[in-house]
Amino acid sequence: MSRERADDNLLSLSDEDLLKSIGGIKNGYFTKGSLLLVGKPEAIERLILT
Repeated sequence: MSRERADDNLLSLSDEDLLKSIGGIKNGYFTKGSLLLVGKPEAIERLILT
């Protein structure tokens, strides 16, 4: 995301807070959708494709 186009509020959030704000973390765990977006291939294979 380009800094020129990103909302200042989003830029100030930590990675965890950003994921929480978009529903990528629920009850302290990554959702499958967020894992697919930001997860490493090894984690995706281990946690989703098994």
